[in-house]
Amino acid sequence: MRPAAGLRREAIRLLMSATLALLLSGCGGASAVPTSAASVTTRAASAPTPAASVTTRPAPVGTPAASITTRAASVTTPEPTPTPYTVRIGSAASEAIYLYHSPTTGDRIQSYPEGTELMVVGGDVEGDGLTWHNVRAPDGTEGYIPVGDTVPEAD
Repeated sequence: MRPAAGLRREAIRLLMSATLALLLSGCGGASAVPTSAASVTTRAASAPTPAASVTTRPAPVGTPAASITTRAASVTTPEPTPTPYTVRIGSAASEAIYLYHSPTTGDRIQSYPEGTELMVVGGDVEGDGLTWHNVRAPDGTEGYIPVGDTVPEAD
């Protein structure tokens, strides 16, 4: 029969082994207590040197090696924001020039007079067979205007 101190040490050893096995299984390691491929030897430090050194030796044949799984992060590169520039409303047509909610001719916001300066705030889009500027009017209203109803701002 073992003395009580020996039983206590054995119980602590078993508890530590079980804890290590649980930690490794939660980290993607082996589900049983692994046999380590590396041993750690500690030595007392007499000067400001590291307190531990690592010595490696080959694992016994048949010992499963620990595996580490890494996943590449998905990175989405945002589209560059276009540099804002200005255009002016200008058309040879005698009808009113409208700003629209979307790049279609069916949802007018309001009309603006010829010569009104508009800030182009987004990329050009296609709709209803036309190319449209995404713009902001001087009053802050944002919408779309057919490119054919604008002229470039003179430098």
